Amino acid sequence: MDRTASETDPRPAPVDRRPASTARALGLVRAIARGGFEAGRIALRSPAWIWVVPFLVVPVSIALHYSPIAVVVSKPVQEIIAPTVIATATALAALAFRRRPGAWAGWLLALCVSLFARELHLPGTNLGFYIVFVILVLWACANFDRVHASLPSGAPVHLLVAALWLYLASKAFDRNYVAALPAYWVWHDAAEETLETVGHIFTAWLTLDAVRRRE
Repeated sequence: MDRTASETDPRPAPVDRRPASTARALGLVRAIARGGFEAGRIALRSPAWIWVVPFLVVPVSIALHYSPIAVVVSKPVQEIIAPTVIATATALAALAFRRRPGAWAGWLLALCVSLFARELHLPGTNLGFYIVFVILVLWACANFDRVHASLPSGAPVHLLVAALWLYLASKAFDRNYVAALPAYWVWHDAAEETLETVGHIFTAWLTLDAVRRRE
């Protein structure tokens, strides 16, 4: 009777000698990479108008800054509006999570809580937000299938993309990456704060949608 190759080959079968912890770490890295790729594909399929919003908000905020109602975009007023909007979003996110617990609702609630804590401007909340945000992003990527499966049918995820895009744009002004713009130091606070507030509005819009959906 013929023997198979495995029966006749004297060499031992290869053994994975990597520690279990290393294997788990590599698996986590692969999951994060795959989840990040899939999330990126979803973001790139967002409506084109999303990418234009910051380029509309900035000139509008500049125009308001030079108008008789400039106080609307002033830093002191925006520092009242922004926390109010994100506090509302946090309350809505908590209600959405209570009505429909899941990975997506829990992730959205955690994001809103961290954004609200940052708006309080307490010691450590700014750095703490960035740490929490990175953890949230990595967790969502690592658990992409779980988060995606918990999304209600037709959930407007593009609103989250819009909010994050606006937050990123506000950071460009916060770090003065575009300081070469004309009269930048006159109106940059108005642009930065307005971009952030509009980002909060998109986040609140997303949480309101999450509350209204029951499926």
